Amino acid sequence: MNPKKWPVIRELIGRVRSLIITTRQRWAYRATKDLTRPDSAFWDKARRGLAVGLEISGLLLKPLASKTSQWVMGKPLQFKQSNPRNQEALNEWWAENHSEILFGYEEGVALGNYYLVVNGDLSITAVQDDVVDPIVDEQDYSKIIGWKITQRFQHPTEIGRYMVEINEYTDTERVRRVQFEKGPEQIERFPNLIGICPVIHIANNRASNDVYGQPEGAALVTNNKSLLHRYGEIVDAGLDGNIKQGRATPTIEFKDAQSVKQFMDMYGKTEVDPETGERSTYVEFDADKLMAVAGKFTYQSPAAFAEETEKLLGILYWLFLEHVEIPEFVMGTAIASSKASAEIQMPVFIRWIEKKRGQVSGWVLQLAEVVNALQALTMSGVTREKPSIVWDELTSEDGALTQKYVEWAYSEGLIDKKTALMLAPKKIEDIDAVLAKAAAERKNDDEQQDREFTRALRSNQDAEDDDEEDTDIELAA
Repeated sequence: MNPKKWPVIRELIGRVRSLIITTRQRWAYRATKDLTRPDSAFWDKARRGLAVGLEISGLLLKPLASKTSQWVMGKPLQFKQSNPRNQEALNEWWAENHSEILFGYEEGVALGNYYLVVNGDLSITAVQDDVVDPIVDEQDYSKIIGWKITQRFQHPTEIGRYMVEINEYTDTERVRRVQFEKGPEQIERFPNLIGICPVIHIANNRASNDVYGQPEGAALVTNNKSLLHRYGEIVDAGLDGNIKQGRATPTIEFKDAQSVKQFMDMYGKTEVDPETGERSTYVEFDADKLMAVAGKFTYQSPAAFAEETEKLLGILYWLFLEHVEIPEFVMGTAIASSKASAEIQMPVFIRWIEKKRGQVSGWVLQLAEVVNALQALTMSGVTREKPSIVWDELTSEDGALTQKYVEWAYSEGLIDKKTALMLAPKKIEDIDAVLAKAAAERKNDDEQQDREFTRALRSNQDAEDDDEEDTDIELAA
């Protein structure tokens, strides 16, 4: 029925009450939490240039993860706690284990997910994603209460012998199951004395409804038409064309079809496929031998195309940089007017680093809290306390220039001590406390100088008195 006639029909028959029956599913048709996890084995091959179609372009994934991790967490972090002993112990532990933590973060950026296990002796075990599964509350599947790590170890010298080790970590205990190729399963239980799961999940770029993270270059390799696949195709085509251009193809130009037939009869050889019976004719050609042909013989090379290839690769590389949001100079690429370009891009890059720092703060604080809890059990003077991160100041300003300005302004009496500390390149949290401490030390130094001066005067006076007594003795003699 024509919808334009509906108002007319409605007006003729009047409005009637209609009964509309709708159906609605009681259960949601899709899961609220996305359990999709990336294939860590594929991404490991891709960054090494071993994945099909990414033999060359996949190598860009390695510097992507490396640059991201070193700019965000390249230096050991510092933590602030109210108990000085807690702060000292945690900062020392982090500095000693920084390389292992940085490795875990870089792997998480490259593969999407990685795990760090804090052992009872405060050492760290790095575990890849494909051997870890979540443990959920049987009464509430939305709550992950622990992690299950399943590892298989082959005997190094005897084929067929292996061991399977399963470790289940929760807030209350660690259950270790070991089974060899023969024999019963061995089970050990260890109570968790800190009440915190010691498995730290490093999930990169995780969305609000995701359980697992995604690799930093996930959008670059979604299908065969993705950016890195096309980048690799252009590189392959350019290399193949360059090889062919360097090896000119021999060609023969014939006057007519009769000349072609004559040539094939004289030099052609026929092969028969034993399976299909198909006959094919070919000509063996040796450039080192003279061959008489009934036509014009030349070498042909393809036209030059290097400039077009370079332009296409440049466009794709620009899209790559736009997606990953890392400046060109950070990736090590030469840029025109590099100093000016770097100065313009650096403030934007700083905001990107601050965003990344906010994303990693969750698992970093969880790791620090686990370490602090374990240290409280074994180290004297350490108490349980939630730490806070003290990030290094990110600025593109010249700190030396700022320092010179502050020194000049203070020497000229334009600013006081407190203002000078506020303007210093290195930020000071409690300026009043620093000034009070300096004043106390200066007062102690002045008192010490007064005591030394008085002691020197007394020593000098005693020496003069001794000289006078010696003179009197000589005169009496």
